[in-house]
Amino acid sequence: MTTYGKNALILGLTTCFGSAGLAAGVSAWFAPLPQPAWFMVGGGAVALGVIAASFPMVLGRSTKRDIDALTNFARTVAQADSESQTAPPRMNGSLSQAARAMSQTVRQLTQEINGLHQNRRELELTSRVSEAERRNLEAILNAISDGVVVTDAFNEVTLANGAAARALEFELEQSLRRPLEEILVDSRLVKLIKDTRDAGPAMRRSVEHKLRESSTYQVTTTCVGGDASEKASATGVVTVLRDVTKDKEIAEMKSDFVSKVSHELRTPLSSIKAYIEMLIDGEAHDEETRVEFYDIVQNETNRLQRLIDNILSISRIESGVVKVHREPVSLPALVAECVEVLQPQAVAKSITLTEQPYPASFEVFADRDMIYQATMNLISNAVKYTPDGGAVDVWMDVDEHDRTVSVSVKDSGVGIPADDLPNLFQKFFRVQSNNKVAKGTGLGLNLVKHVVETVHEGKIDVKSEVGVGSTFIYTLPIADN
Repeated sequence: MTTYGKNALILGLTTCFGSAGLAAGVSAWFAPLPQPAWFMVGGGAVALGVIAASFPMVLGRSTKRDIDALTNFARTVAQADSESQTAPPRMNGSLSQAARAMSQTVRQLTQEINGLHQNRRELELTSRVSEAERRNLEAILNAISDGVVVTDAFNEVTLANGAAARALEFELEQSLRRPLEEILVDSRLVKLIKDTRDAGPAMRRSVEHKLRESSTYQVTTTCVGGDASEKASATGVVTVLRDVTKDKEIAEMKSDFVSKVSHELRTPLSSIKAYIEMLIDGEAHDEETRVEFYDIVQNETNRLQRLIDNILSISRIESGVVKVHREPVSLPALVAECVEVLQPQAVAKSITLTEQPYPASFEVFADRDMIYQATMNLISNAVKYTPDGGAVDVWMDVDEHDRTVSVSVKDSGVGIPADDLPNLFQKFFRVQSNNKVAKGTGLGLNLVKHVVETVHEGKIDVKSEVGVGSTFIYTLPIADN
């Protein structure tokens, strides 16, 4: 018993005579109680007070000893623990029946109170377990990258995670226990969830749905609860939204890549096959014609090899499996070597290929083969797209403040239209107006961009004007001692 309940019982029982007992019992009954169970205690006290008030009229005179014993018994019962058992005192006369009745009432009240206490503890435990499970479920849902929305049998939102709130653009804290129509602005999605619930617990749907013009989601709705054999037993719907925008973009890129690679492979292979067939059929009647055919086959074979090498290099860089062997590289010496290797091609077209040496000596911490390949691609393109008798200049600039070095390759070639500049470094992109000037695969500049920016954390840029020429500039950090 609580202290208040004990005091109430003492007041009701110890004042066994007169109106004082009745007043105490009534006070215990109507006073605010900390627990509903003590209403029964107060009621018992009122009843006992009424009995006590009537004792003087019924008994007339009683022995003081029996009255004192009954009073002490009432105090003992009120002060005892709720699980303790207290036997009534032995006495003679009519008060003995009152003592036994009082003892029986107390035992019944004690049992009921203990039962209420037990029920309360069980309810508190169940509530704590439910709250812990709810917090765990919310933590799990918020850790999921896919959006999840759970609705009940009344199409009200009972649970959702942050991913769903961001995808469907609603406030997570204000969404619980509100109808779907008030939370979601997408009427098609609302209809899908409702139709899934109406179809029954065995229903599961998966559709591709565009929430916005640039976002595509795979929406899966599943009924939960109830028996699958009973349509009306569906208690709610779980809706999962998975963002497949990037997946679709990657699939389209793969399809486009395969198509372009097939086209680029078919062109040199067709040429090689045609000239080999002419050689086999004996259409080259003289040595000069045979040498010409051999040269064409060799050039197309080299072109095919460069295409395959570039595809493999780009694939390794993009997948992150390329092996980078970094070392201090003298960039002036590397540029001079590239210019020397490409001088025969420039001389063949009467192009002046010059290098302006930088007076200072410096190094970059890089993969020499990759930087060599990127530099060769830029200078080779400048020679290819410059008409006969033009000029190609190569020079370097150093920024001591930013600790970077830039290599510039300028030509007096055909130039690039302004509309094509943003797409110049994409895979297989070629300027349509320049296709007749020189052959290519459209992978060289994409590889240069990957080598400079992805592998070496540098920067590449281009400036061009149609009919005047182009300047390609790549920048790398200078190696620190």
